[in-house]
Amino acid sequence: MCNAVLASRKSLKRVPLAEEWARFEFYARRVRVLSCEYEGDSSIDDEMFKALVGHFQESPALPNLRDLRCFQNATIHSYMWLFLAPTLAHLLFYPCSNRSPSPAVVASAKAARPSLRMLHILPDNVEYSRDLFAATSELIGSLYALESLRCRFPLTPATILHLARLSTLTDINLFDHPHAIVRSLAGTSTPAFAYLTTLRIRAWDGPSTVELLRVLCIKRLNNLRITFCNPSAFENSLPSLKEYHPSAFTGYHPSLPDDSELAQIFAAACTHSNLQSLSIDQLAARRHSSLTSPDIIRPLFSHRNLTSLHIDTIRDTNVRCLSLFALPAIQRFNWLR
Repeated sequence: MCNAVLASRKSLKRVPLAEEWARFEFYARRVRVLSCEYEGDSSIDDEMFKALVGHFQESPALPNLRDLRCFQNATIHSYMWLFLAPTLAHLLFYPCSNRSPSPAVVASAKAARPSLRMLHILPDNVEYSRDLFAATSELIGSLYALESLRCRFPLTPATILHLARLSTLTDINLFDHPHAIVRSLAGTSTPAFAYLTTLRIRAWDGPSTVELLRVLCIKRLNNLRITFCNPSAFENSLPSLKEYHPSAFTGYHPSLPDDSELAQIFAAACTHSNLQSLSIDQLAARRHSSLTSPDIIRPLFSHRNLTSLHIDTIRDTNVRCLSLFALPAIQRFNWLR
């Protein structure tokens, strides 16, 4: 197996000769992993990709590629289809902060869909783009062997329902607001996300997070991470969040969970799961200390398999000490100092 890394600036001095293309093709068949990284102001010369297009036409330049990682480089994104071989299993796609991927670039990934098992589309900034959201949902909705998904775009209700039914999917981050996810799953009799072992939730308030955890089938869940977004960022995120469920946010106001809501989250997360790792983060500072009573964290005490606990709102020393004694399997315990 051969790994290729393109990091510094590469330029084409002249048009390659026939024997040089033959040498390239010999090594191209051996490449299994391609990582295109961005370092400072360096980039890959556009002429290199144009030469590849001219030579390979519509055929993949690396016919046996299994892992493609595109980091922070707009040039490679425009020519990503060149490397979407039928053998591709992992696609990590990190568009640069000053340019969102075009819908056509996202749609081109469908060429690798028969074998695609891992898909990460994580731009620095999520900008509202209806065409881009639709292309992303269409791509994800066409994947039937997906095992890991990380996406920072909202998904259509049909795509969320498709993901919820996949028996291969074990690792996912849910970008959509819990309200939108619950509405997308309404009426289905199939257990939702029944095969997940790792789940990341982007939350905006306590009650909707509890509702989502109760709707999901998380009996096999080992790792759960809930990140509460800053309520002040809600208005900027609203156009994306309400793309497919506008009525869900009529009169809605986000808020960080209080102590009683955190207790309900703990209970909902632990009732039907086999958690080994639990993490709750907040992207905003609280005005008061939270988790000041052991009763709030008590739902976790029945979990004898919990080995990692991170809750960035635990400030009371008695609660921390009690947690250590009540959770004997804990090996790593982090809290906000």
